[in-house]
Amino acid sequence: MSMRTNFIASQSGAITVEKMVVIGGVIGLAIATFTAIRNTTSSNTIYAMKELSGSTYETISVGLPAASNTSFGGYYWGPIDGWSTNTGALEYHRYTRPDGSEGFALEVDGWQGAQRVTKDLSNLLDETPYVVSYDMVSGANDGMDVYFGGVKVASYAAGADGTVSTKEFTVVGGMGNGTNELTFVSHKPGDGSSSRVDNLRVK
Repeated sequence: MSMRTNFIASQSGAITVEKMVVIGGVIGLAIATFTAIRNTTSSNTIYAMKELSGSTYETISVGLPAASNTSFGGYYWGPIDGWSTNTGALEYHRYTRPDGSEGFALEVDGWQGAQRVTKDLSNLLDETPYVVSYDMVSGANDGMDVYFGGVKVASYAAGADGTVSTKEFTVVGGMGNGTNELTFVSHKPGDGSSSRVDNLRVK
């Protein structure tokens, strides 16, 4: 074989390798793009399913059921708007939100020895993740634990009295005992004064 023949064969081989590298890169890019589109589509589909099921919502307040009847808020018998306590009596307290507006938040350790408040989220989709957030109004240096389906999902210490902070965590529909109940439990049950809950959001 002549030198010219060897040169052509050598160059031909080099071109083949370069083509393979380019083709490999294109395939890799296509896979990455498809994965990104699939993940985005999946997320959008799940979000659409949540909205259609009515299992995502954002409340302006936990819902004072009637005009306040005292300077602090009021006592009401539940369940009201899916909220209840272990004694049946809901206790609302007036407070000032960070934006200066007035709100009413649910006392966790409330009237007649209540030690917890519970929100029924029974319309959540099973095996579907949800981001839950709420505003915690600190009171009496008394924090709270948060349970979902009987499983503790978060625990928060109280800050300075009256401080408002937003808490956020993720749950999965149907986890734990399958009830989809979101429960806030006082760290100091029985003292009649604890942190409070407002502005629940589920997305």
